[in-house]
Amino acid sequence: MDLYRKALILGGFLLLSSPLPVSHAVVTTTITSDGTLGTTISQSGTLYNINGGTIKGSNLFQSFTLFSVGTGDIASFNGPNGIVNILSRVTGGQQSLIDGTLRSTISGANLYLLNPAGVLFGANARLDLSGSFHVSTADYLKFTDGAKFFVDLANANTVLSVEPVATFGFLGPNPAAITFQGSALSVDVGKTISVVGGDIKLEGGTPSVGPFRGATLTAQSGLISVAGVASAGEVFLSTLESAPNVNGDTFTALGSIELSQNSGIDISGNGGGTVLIRGGRLRIDSGRVLALNAGSGQSSEVQVTGDSLELSNGGRISTSTIGDGPGGAITVTVTGSISMDGMGSSLFSRTTQNGAAGSVTVTARTLGMTGGAQINTSADGAFGTNGPGGPVTVNATTISITGAGTGLFSNARAGSGRGGDISINAGTLTLTGGARIDSSTGHETNVPGVGTIISGSGPGGNVTITASDSVVLSDGAVISANSVAFGRAGNIVIQAGDSYESRDSSVTTATAQSAGGNISIQARRLVHLVNSEIITNVKGGFGNSGNITIDPQFVILDSSKIIASAIGGNGGNINITAGVFLASPDSIIDASSSLGISGTISIQAPLSNLSGALAPLPQEFLQVASLLSARCAARMSGKTSSFVLAGRDGLPPRPGGLLPSPLTSKAAAAFSAKELGKNDQASQVSPSKLSFGDEPRVRVLLALSSQRPAPDVLESECR
Repeated sequence: MDLYRKALILGGFLLLSSPLPVSHAVVTTTITSDGTLGTTISQSGTLYNINGGTIKGSNLFQSFTLFSVGTGDIASFNGPNGIVNILSRVTGGQQSLIDGTLRSTISGANLYLLNPAGVLFGANARLDLSGSFHVSTADYLKFTDGAKFFVDLANANTVLSVEPVATFGFLGPNPAAITFQGSALSVDVGKTISVVGGDIKLEGGTPSVGPFRGATLTAQSGLISVAGVASAGEVFLSTLESAPNVNGDTFTALGSIELSQNSGIDISGNGGGTVLIRGGRLRIDSGRVLALNAGSGQSSEVQVTGDSLELSNGGRISTSTIGDGPGGAITVTVTGSISMDGMGSSLFSRTTQNGAAGSVTVTARTLGMTGGAQINTSADGAFGTNGPGGPVTVNATTISITGAGTGLFSNARAGSGRGGDISINAGTLTLTGGARIDSSTGHETNVPGVGTIISGSGPGGNVTITASDSVVLSDGAVISANSVAFGRAGNIVIQAGDSYESRDSSVTTATAQSAGGNISIQARRLVHLVNSEIITNVKGGFGNSGNITIDPQFVILDSSKIIASAIGGNGGNINITAGVFLASPDSIIDASSSLGISGTISIQAPLSNLSGALAPLPQEFLQVASLLSARCAARMSGKTSSFVLAGRDGLPPRPGGLLPSPLTSKAAAAFSAKELGKNDQASQVSPSKLSFGDEPRVRVLLALSSQRPAPDVLESECR
């Protein structure tokens, strides 16, 4: 199997789908000249020759009243050598139906088809060109010298230019759609396909011979540009950026772009291609955008810009590499939401050989991932390969990742390539239901009759999470940079903003034999672990464990573990700095080493090495009047007195906050200055392990409040 075919399979090119009925009228060829530019049409059987037209420099202009090509027929654009661009317009106000072949006999010439009434390509549509192909429902073309070629014959501002095309111009609020139904359009290696119109759809269709299939646009190692607009403005041909049109209007809305029913956009080859997609609502439902590198060429790239993006039912964007060339970059920028749902729905830029995986950069207001959807830039090569994983960067206000198999991955598996780095910048990050953020290294293979074979020597990548509000893990969620083989584990840094909360979940940089990575978790207010783990231990060999640093105002361990232990190597250091440290009796902090030097456990807090419990506050506030044992004596004499209590001593500063019991102040007072230290800090240090089941020196009760905050001043008057 050749590399290119392998690339197609790797990228999900061969997807299965149940045939869906697509009904459309029988297409017959109707090509007529409008008589304005000298266009002539002659028929010979199924061949329709298009000659004449008007030549300006290297541009050949053609003009039609109607332009449709029936099933099995050929529309052949002819002209002299030296023509670079064939610019054709359809002025009759009827949609063009293309179910045959568009051909150019002019070597290297680019073909433009412009019809503001819309264009539909059927399942039998083909291209037979040696140049590029551009189709649009724009109202005019603007050239680099500013001249314009209008479709409307009543517009007297048309000027036929010798320059190349610069932009597509739209004048109305509702540009017509361009639809591909089972079409298979392709151009030569390195050439371009551009589609610029209203709503753009690639969907399934049934050709005259063969089964139902999705539509495909293919430009091997070339450029495919797709732009959907829903208002007036101009689109640059080369970049899809917008500009004001001839009336000064700039786009206020963009059109939808949809790939469904196994349809695809494909620039796979030996690298060097580009896919540009710009629209409003972008939807890939069981479709694909592929920019795979099967050789040693330079990387490809995919740029997606829009209002929102939906990937579902295996919809994917892939710039992976299976050769020595690097994978491409995927950049997704939307102003609204990104939704990824279902197994196979993914942003992929993996490597299976020696080429480096590409990068994935995602920017959105919200990112939601469910049902096995992935962002993956892993190094998945076999033994002997050294391609590293690529970086993953996610920027979003709200990130929610749910379900087993769902998450962000940039692993290094059996080869020697390094895992990629994962960087997340968010307001709130939520992982639940077995979701993962994973930049681990190594691979385990179970061989019948042999046992488990461990492979992989590349180091793991680093995971960096910065949240302005909170990080929440629950129900088996995992953040990891582990090593199950011989490579060093990566590091994990979590800056959780206000709070880090973990329930039945884990953060790990553990290793089987190599050195463990470091873990740092910082929050302004709270680090709360319930039946959870923070682990950077080494399970075997002579590798040293990593270090763990935790630094919030409150640390609460409820049936949880913090472990930086080792076997043959040294244990790691565990440093916890907090205002209050509370651990349940069954919680464990362990930095021991069986054969090496145990690490150091340092807990610095005014109240440390404690065992306690959590209790809810009452749901109702007490009435102030009921707390007064007697009325104000001054009332009996007719005078007015007042009772004022200032401050927040009775409730936490914010709903959901934590507040030490009044018992803590009494307990703290019991300590001598020597015990608390000159700076009112208590420090517990252990060379190996802390268990909180023994009788503690001080018991502390912390209250979790869900009530509204109390007023700053509580005032009661007697009159």
